[in-house]
Amino acid sequence: MMGLPMVLPRAVILKPGNAVDYNMRAAAGSPKGPAMVLCRAEGAITASSTAAPAITTGTGWSAGTSIALINSGTISGAQGTPGTHGTGTKGGTGNGGAGGNGGNGNTIAASSGSAGSKGGAGQATAGTNGGAGGPALAALYKLRLRNLGTVAGGTGGAKGIGGIGAGGNGGGGGGGGAGGRKITTSDGQFPTYTNGGDGGHGSLGRTLGTKGSANTYGGDGGFSTDSGSPGQSATGSEVGLIYTNQSGKAGGPAGSTGNSVKAADGLDGARGAAITNYSNVTVLTPGTISGATT
Repeated sequence: MMGLPMVLPRAVILKPGNAVDYNMRAAAGSPKGPAMVLCRAEGAITASSTAAPAITTGTGWSAGTSIALINSGTISGAQGTPGTHGTGTKGGTGNGGAGGNGGNGNTIAASSGSAGSKGGAGQATAGTNGGAGGPALAALYKLRLRNLGTVAGGTGGAKGIGGIGAGGNGGGGGGGGAGGRKITTSDGQFPTYTNGGDGGHGSLGRTLGTKGSANTYGGDGGFSTDSGSPGQSATGSEVGLIYTNQSGKAGGPAGSTGNSVKAADGLDGARGAAITNYSNVTVLTPGTISGATT
């Protein structure tokens, strides 16, 4: 009685050249029986995304199949996605200082303007981490590797840079109060008193004081980051009358700028695995392997 004929493995030679997402089994035509596969990788083999290896043995090989990979080129996983940069928002402007009160020419002197308040603190969001790189070689079936080139997991994505929030402008200083005046006759009789104008409130604009008569204006309120203007002294004279004028007072200083904020940067993504399912691999020549073997 004659025995069954021996089924010899089919010989397959693969030359991927430059390729993306290369699957050895698909490239070999998905043979039904055992095969002897020699894959000669001499170009650049890359991956389309971090979810896919640059080159894989594929699955579904029949028992008795042997695969040898000779790499003299570069097999590299996909680069990870970059992190997102943070954003920054400028703090709000501080409140303007109050204007000084005008003097009345009798016993109460004009007062200086008040300082503006400090600007608000900036706000910022952190940068996010870069994504991990993808795998280079997925050995889903036992494989002999002679690496004369490079097998490298994909580089991690660049970190996102944290945002910077500038401090807000300080509020403008209040304007100084204007001096009042006392008016008497030449013999010092019949005194009258005129109120000097109040200083303007510091803000993003400038506002004159409103009280008092001509030539007794309070100082302007300051713009943001500016001090207020001093109040004016009362001036002028008239024959037969004696004018006693108080001097105007200084404007208030501007508020200080708010605190700036720098949010944290993210982290660079990790390098992807050079070889996954490494227990299936027999390394004959290591060459350059960059990344983990898992």
